[in-house]
Amino acid sequence: MRYPIEGTHWMSDSVGQHIKDLVATFYELADSKESDAGTRMATEVFTEDAVLITANGTFQGFLEISKSRENAWSIVNSRKHRVLKVFSGNDKVPELSILGTGEMKFKNGKEISSPFACYIRLESSDSGVRISLMQVFVVRFHCYIAIRSLDINIQPSDRIRPQFLQY
Repeated sequence: MRYPIEGTHWMSDSVGQHIKDLVATFYELADSKESDAGTRMATEVFTEDAVLITANGTFQGFLEISKSRENAWSIVNSRKHRVLKVFSGNDKVPELSILGTGEMKFKNGKEISSPFACYIRLESSDSGVRISLMQVFVVRFHCYIAIRSLDINIQPSDRIRPQFLQY
């Protein structure tokens, strides 16, 4: 089993393995330091005109979603997401609600484990099922405390607001 969804409680039997794999792929890429992680995330997980809403902004389409990962590692050494529970919509509304935790190790030596929630709308395409909308909700306080003591200069171009941190 792929680590982001290992031990996940799928609250509906209607969630197929291809959707579970899609969720796992997203979080594996979110945790990846590989230079092509953003491009792969955009093209393997999302529809061409998808919208990704995070604490760092709204990204629409392959190009913007690809670039959304550019500063993901400016203050973080590692991150690891775990999906705990997934709730699905009905047959007429292809959507998921996810509860999970994100473990992060910062460059200043601090570590946190912070809960998150995520809303996902799915869409079928020639490439299979893809995400057309994803909105991520994070508990900001833990992240803010951890990054406050960083000895680096965070520029506005890093797309980090004091109360938010990109997952």
